[in-house]
Amino acid sequence: AARWSWAVGAVSGMRAPGDSGGAGPKLAFLFDMDGTLVDSDPVHLESFAAHFGSHGVTVDEHYFRENIHGRGNAEIFSISFPEVPEEERKKMAVQREKLYRSISIQKLKSINGANAFVQWAKSQGVAVAVVTNSVRDSADCCLDLCGLNHFFDVVVCGPECVRPKPYPEPYLEGASKINMPIERCIVFEDSPSGVKAGVAAKAAAVIGLRSTQTDASLRAAGAHYTVQDFSDPALVAFLKSLSFWEEAGLREPQDGITSDN
Repeated sequence: AARWSWAVGAVSGMRAPGDSGGAGPKLAFLFDMDGTLVDSDPVHLESFAAHFGSHGVTVDEHYFRENIHGRGNAEIFSISFPEVPEEERKKMAVQREKLYRSISIQKLKSINGANAFVQWAKSQGVAVAVVTNSVRDSADCCLDLCGLNHFFDVVVCGPECVRPKPYPEPYLEGASKINMPIERCIVFEDSPSGVKAGVAAKAAAVIGLRSTQTDASLRAAGAHYTVQDFSDPALVAFLKSLSFWEEAGLREPQDGITSDN
């Protein structure tokens, strides 16, 4: 509660935890990838439906939301194929990732306003990183296809952490890699699992994108605020309401955050 009260506090001149007032970024944005930066959920749904269908499991939108969305491969395949040995499930996951990347080449695009918002954040001196439950090859592929890869020096992948989302380790790792206290990091997420990870990590704020989930489901997971996408005027308005806006010296985008697509 104390960390979130820093973000919404209006005390003039107050510093965030760990802020020495020195040079360098005073704020960081940690972005989930699938469904947050990249409109990949339709591609994931198509690839899971095809792959799981060949193994006798029907995947529709409801099954995808309940058993796949926001989860790592280990959990996804253990839920759907509990009787299959772990090593075989790993091989199945690799096959599904390859299918996903092949479909992505033709169909993947970024979430509305994502490229413009990240570019604006970097122009303001905000540190940025990607924190995803995706495997490394797929993360690199997605960011490259959507023209986002050059924005990020740090990409944290859940399968490479001690525990993936919904546990806090990926976001703690992201904050560590950009040398920013997690108390001065704003998390952007689209899934309840990812929101829970950001909250568990004790990020200053977790903003939910309603790309596939409702405001109610994201807030139930702990999101402090939700927006439709990065071009939603409510996003910058919300950021301006937080005390760090002036502390970090942020300036409102001159023409707002426009659509990338």
